[in-house]
Amino acid sequence: MTAYTKNVLIYGDSISEGYLSISAVGSSTDASVSDSSLAWAYRQRAALGANIGVVAFTGSGLTVTGNGNVPPLTTTWNMLWGGQFRNFSPAPDLIVLNEGTNDGAKKATTAAVQAAMTTVLQNLVATCPATRIVVLQPYQGHATYMTANELDTVTTGLQAAVAAVNNANVTFAPTTGWFTASMPSADGTHPLGISTAASIAPRAAATLAPVLTSSATRSFFYY
Repeated sequence: MTAYTKNVLIYGDSISEGYLSISAVGSSTDASVSDSSLAWAYRQRAALGANIGVVAFTGSGLTVTGNGNVPPLTTTWNMLWGGQFRNFSPAPDLIVLNEGTNDGAKKATTAAVQAAMTTVLQNLVATCPATRIVVLQPYQGHATYMTANELDTVTTGLQAAVAAVNNANVTFAPTTGWFTASMPSADGTHPLGISTAASIAPRAAATLAPVLTSSATRSFFYY
């Protein structure tokens, strides 16, 4: 296995987790039709040539509780699990946040999204002051779970949070066209592996690669 020197930490939800990346549930169990290695986040390892850590839970978000009663990211950003803190020393070269789909679908307001993301970003900046951070806009998908208006609401909140933090290391990246109604999906919200391979993963890599390249080189392993 190739030893990489760059390290990327990705926060997300079921889309980043690879939920329903093989097919719709149907008569199968969720686990049998889900594969994290087909998700856009995992695919960044090869695309970016970096070690990738993925923190993603189905149903989770900035303002909502996910499946298994996983609390919002505002209180879990620094946790491995309940009672166990995450070690940020040494810090990742790049942190990516792809949150907001479940917040939008659950009718979170712009103000609520802004406040929550601002809290997360401020904590990450304080903990990893030299790390580059990219906030990705949630993917539109087929607009059957999170509508276009709800996406606009969340997007405005995320952009406002990035502006409020006002740190050169923190940027917002749009994802318009990365995952659309014309692309294969198990349920309109979760892209199949073919969609991540053909569109989402390479577009994410093209966006993230210049940011990662500009970060300082570190060499370490996560345990």
